[in-house]
Amino acid sequence: ALISFIPRMEDSGLGFLRLFRILRPLRSLKQVPQMKVLVDTIISSIPRLANVTIMMFFFFWIFGIVGINILDGIFYHACRIKPAPELVTPPNASSPCWEWTHTGDERLCGGRYMCEAPPDGVKKGFCGGLEDDPNKDVRPVFEGGRRGYEWCPESEPKKTFPETDFIHFDHMGGALLTVFQCMTMEGWTDIMYYVQDGFGFWVATIYFFLLIPITSFFLLNLALAVVDEARDDFDNVEDDSADEKSSMEDGNESPGGDPMEHLVELE
Repeated sequence: ALISFIPRMEDSGLGFLRLFRILRPLRSLKQVPQMKVLVDTIISSIPRLANVTIMMFFFFWIFGIVGINILDGIFYHACRIKPAPELVTPPNASSPCWEWTHTGDERLCGGRYMCEAPPDGVKKGFCGGLEDDPNKDVRPVFEGGRRGYEWCPESEPKKTFPETDFIHFDHMGGALLTVFQCMTMEGWTDIMYYVQDGFGFWVATIYFFLLIPITSFFLLNLALAVVDEARDDFDNVEDDSADEKSSMEDGNESPGGDPMEHLVELE
């Protein structure tokens, strides 16, 4: 609040310091003993979670590497009207371009699905992907070579689903994000179905049925076990402190009672 009284401070870019006002409700933790215990438990468990975090990144890295090696580029697979691109010259164009039109089938191909059963109103097609796709069967074959010509509009390989711009196995960052989302069990079945259509049923099933138990069940429960252990240790420390305080209070009391009482008895 004092920032508003400083001249020209509002325009200096330090107004964001007001965001720290949201920390004021934390004062109420002192008034709620159970909440204070919970926060202290979480803070004390942070150092113990370091090993769990290292193990988590290890498994993330392993599944990410496997995904990149076998699932790279599958989200670019799409059904095409023709088996290979054709060199055409569109109207009002100065140079030819490669045309490879999509059928409009909104489903990945190259694995379990090969464009053989499109929905109503969509023609059967041929599966196609990137030029450097690991699966040679879906690579575009340019008659006479690429020869430096560009793709025609709406013919360049692109991803069918917008969410796969972030959830994919094209590089390590996207692979780690995909593994993390699957660990949260949010939409992991959709990703598995995509991979089954674009790569293969059994590989995708085995990959995700190993990924989910190890990351979601094992690692998350391991982290909860560490927090629970920290809570038990915190409770034991509090009990020991209470016992020590109680024993000190008992030791301060005289074993013979009040000395004035003895004087009264002697009289």
